[in-house]
Amino acid sequence: MLKSVMNTAVLVISSAVTPTLAISASFAPPSHARLVADAAAAIRDGQLHRAPGFASPSLVAELRREVARLAESEAFRLGTSHRGNGDVDDMRRALTCTPDLASDSFSSVLARLSHLGNDLGDALGRRHASGIESAYVAYPPGGYYRRHRDSVVGVDVRGSGRRSTSFILYLTDPDLPWSRADGGALRIFSSTATAQAPAPAPAPPAAAAAARASEDEWDEDEEEKDEKDEDVSAAVPGGVAEDVLPESGLLVIFDSKSLWHEVLPTSRHRLCLVGWFLHEA
Repeated sequence: MLKSVMNTAVLVISSAVTPTLAISASFAPPSHARLVADAAAAIRDGQLHRAPGFASPSLVAELRREVARLAESEAFRLGTSHRGNGDVDDMRRALTCTPDLASDSFSSVLARLSHLGNDLGDALGRRHASGIESAYVAYPPGGYYRRHRDSVVGVDVRGSGRRSTSFILYLTDPDLPWSRADGGALRIFSSTATAQAPAPAPAPPAAAAAARASEDEWDEDEEEKDEKDEDVSAAVPGGVAEDVLPESGLLVIFDSKSLWHEVLPTSRHRLCLVGWFLHEA
């Protein structure tokens, strides 16, 4: 059931973090100006931008501790999405939670991301609202998120339709590097029909086994959250452009309305902060 999955995730997160807050001398986050320029260029070209090291190992550890506290208080809920008729679908298996706005570690990240959102909106000629929409997302073994876009033009204009630019900050264990065999990659689909792309690969055996084993762990009657309408049967131009491993501290940024993507089945606990810079209302 959901609670047992949450408890397992709590144990994994709690045991994986390190107590030190010292920032490694080799830590070199991207400069703000370079990040804005590079992300804007990638979005204009219909691509995803990667910013390795956006969060230092010590900040990731702080955020993971915060997530463990939230999970212990049963703040996580089963993430859901809905079909056009309002029925819950099987688009994803993941747990979601609203960040604690009073947390010092989250406040630090929020300030940086809000600054980024404002300047990125200016660089793209978009009027981004102040603040961001965000959530922690935890994928237990067997978790996934099928192909989708984060926002659709003309749909839910006061909710997900306001999403302009998406970001994901990966909070995986910095002491346990992620490998392709672990599954859980963010798969990006090309926005052009002529792109040369690798053929889609099946889920790694461990991830596929975890997905089958997790079937009985999920209670579809858990509390639901409002999500976007999405037509996942719509044609996706191009093929698979790239698979992005959820490396600890990595920030990825992409256009919310144009870039199709999915999370492949994972065989490890996969934690991230997801969010969106919003169009002004």
